[in-house]
Amino acid sequence: MDKIEVDIWKQDMSWFDKYFKGICWKRNTPQRILRGMSIERGVIQHLLMPTAHEKDSNPWPETQVVGIEISRESDHDHNSAIGILYDSAGKVFQSQPTRLFLHGFYLCGDELELWLFDRVRLYRSGIVHNVPFEQFEHDFMKMNDAQLGLNPMIFYTSEKSQYVVVKGDEVETCDDKIEANSTYKLWLDKEPITRPQVIVSDGPTVYRATNKKGDEVIVKFSLRDESSRKEEMFMKRVTELNIWGVNQLIAQRRLETNKYLTACVVISPVGRPVSNYRSVFELISCLRDAIKAHRALYFDGEIIHRDICPGNFMINKSPGAEKGQPCGFLIDLDSGRDLRVPLEGPVPDMIGTKAFMAIDVARHENDFIAHTYRHDLESFFYCFMWLAIAEHGDVSSDSRIFPWNKDNTGCVRSANQKIQDISDKERFSAIVSEFAPAFKGTEELAYALRKILFFPDDGPFFLGTKSSVEETNQLYDAVIDALNQAVSRMT
Repeated sequence: MDKIEVDIWKQDMSWFDKYFKGICWKRNTPQRILRGMSIERGVIQHLLMPTAHEKDSNPWPETQVVGIEISRESDHDHNSAIGILYDSAGKVFQSQPTRLFLHGFYLCGDELELWLFDRVRLYRSGIVHNVPFEQFEHDFMKMNDAQLGLNPMIFYTSEKSQYVVVKGDEVETCDDKIEANSTYKLWLDKEPITRPQVIVSDGPTVYRATNKKGDEVIVKFSLRDESSRKEEMFMKRVTELNIWGVNQLIAQRRLETNKYLTACVVISPVGRPVSNYRSVFELISCLRDAIKAHRALYFDGEIIHRDICPGNFMINKSPGAEKGQPCGFLIDLDSGRDLRVPLEGPVPDMIGTKAFMAIDVARHENDFIAHTYRHDLESFFYCFMWLAIAEHGDVSSDSRIFPWNKDNTGCVRSANQKIQDISDKERFSAIVSEFAPAFKGTEELAYALRKILFFPDDGPFFLGTKSSVEETNQLYDAVIDALNQAVSRMT
C-alpha cells in the first residue's frame, strides 16, 4: 500500500456514478461474466471475463474488471487486500497497455469500496456499508468496451489481432507521405516495443505496425495534459523541414477525456532499441548519427531535445539501404523546448533522466536552469559510458556509476557523484576499467569525449555552455569527429 499511496485520490460514491450511468445491454455487447476464484484461505479474486474464456489460460489479456473479496477469517486487512487488488490491476495493464482505465472493487462482509485505476492516478470511494454489490456486478457485465476502459482507437479481429484506423475509414493503404484526407489501417504487433512498467505513468506505449503491403511504421500512444501538444507540433515541423535523423510524423489522432488526452501518432522510420545493438561498431555509428540529428534539430528545427537517454534514440533497422540514411535516429520530442519561443520568467521545469542528466541541470534541482545543447551532448556521453558498462542490461549495484541513478536519491546527489567521477582522472580511469569486454578498444573514445566536454582547451573542469554559433559548431564538430575516429579504428 505504501508504494501506491501517493497516487491515490479518495472520491465519494457520487464521483463514481458517472461510470455507471447510461449502461444498457445491447445485442452486440460482448458476453462477460464476473468469475470468483479462491486464491488463498478467506480470499477470493474476482475477474470480469468473456464467457468464452478458457479457465486454464492466462486471464490478464482479457480481464475487464478486477475485484478482491476477503472474509473476516482471512489473514488480510484492508490495506493488504488492496495490495493484491493493485497487483492484479498491474497485470491487466501490462497485458493491455493501451487501455485507458480499469474498474476495481473491494468486498468484506457488508463493506464495499469501488476503485478506478488509470494512468494519471488511482481513485477509491472509501468504505461504504450495506450497499448491495449485486447492482454493480450486473452493471459491470452490461458495460460496453468504452465503459470498461478499453481504448476506442484500437480495433480487434475475431483472431484477436489488433489494428488502428488513422484519419477515418478502414482503408488498407499507407504511403510514406499521406494526403490530407487519406485513411488507412495499420496492424499492430502482438507485443509493444515499450510500455509503462507501472500503472500511473506518462510513459508511452509504442508498437511496430504494418500495412497490408508490409510497410513498417511506429504507432505511439501517450497520455498528456490537454494543453500539451508539443510533440505533434515538433514532429510536424521536423517532417515539413525534412530534418535528417529525427523520426517524422505520418499521421495523428487524439482522444480527449476531461483534462487529459490520449494521443496516437504514427511515425517513421522503424528502429531497434539502442540496447539491442548487434556490435559495438553499430552502436558507435548510431550514437554518432543521433548526435548529427540533434545538431540538425537544434539549428534547423530550432528545438532542444532535453531528454537524451538510451531510450530516446534508436538504431535504424536498415542503415545504408539508401545513400545518406542514418545509422541511428532521435525519437520522443515530448520534452523538447521550442527555441522560437523566448523563455519568460523563471525556468518552469527540470527535464531529463537522472542517470543521463547533465551535471549543471541536475545540481539545480531546486532552482531550475535553462537546458542547452551542450547539456544534451553531455547526456550522450553518459549514454555511451552506461552502455559500455551495462551492455544490453542494467548497471550492477557494485558498479562505480550505479550511484548516478541510485533509487530514492535526488538529482543533486547524482550530479555531485558525477563531478567526483569525471573531474578526477583516477576515478574516471576506474570507471573506464569497468567497460565490458566487447568495448575494449573504445577507452580512447571515452577519454576523448571527457576532454572535449569537460576540459576544453586543456583548461580546468568546465560545465558551462559556450553559446555563439561558431563555438556551438566547434563542440558538435569535435564530438562527432571523436566518434568518427572511433568508427574508423573498428574498420
